[in-house]
Amino acid sequence: MRRLLLVAAASALLAGAGCDSELTLRDAQTTAAPPATSPELPSGATLDAAETVLRTSDGRRLPVDPQQVTGYIDSAVLNGDYVDISGWAAPADLSRAAAGVVALVDRRSVASAVPDGARPDLVEGYDRPGLASAGFAMSIPRSRLRCTERTGGLQILAATQRAAGQLEWLDDSDAAVRSACQEGHD
Repeated sequence: MRRLLLVAAASALLAGAGCDSELTLRDAQTTAAPPATSPELPSGATLDAAETVLRTSDGRRLPVDPQQVTGYIDSAVLNGDYVDISGWAAPADLSRAAAGVVALVDRRSVASAVPDGARPDLVEGYDRPGLASAGFAMSIPRSRLRCTERTGGLQILAATQRAAGQLEWLDDSDAAVRSACQEGHD
């Protein structure tokens, strides 16, 4: 039920931002936590041309500062017409989960998520209880990828209350994005 509410809320936010109805979050395979209601969720976000400011759908401007945000994209899995992406995101001080994560192509939001997935590995590895629900998952429509680039043109940014920063792909986790692009051209 909580996942459905999160999906419905995220879909409504994306629709309200003028995004295609195709751009919805799908049911993530993470341990459910109560849906976050943080105003920092960057749904409908855009990145300025210099890639220094993330503009949210409610008009806020978050400076892009890689020193303020940390996290990784752990996996990307091709799932039909979608690439399912998961990972974790937090402020650089590792005190809690990030407020939101947004996937952008051509500097425009194509999906977003609120970190709420269980990540006991982070709690144990970093000894930071605030990271217990720093996991996120989202589904990116294959049709939105820009396949002339290695990662489909995807930029995955995490946002805190004060800043945003790009997340790194872990190892070869972007292989599913490349595969999605190759299948789309066969």
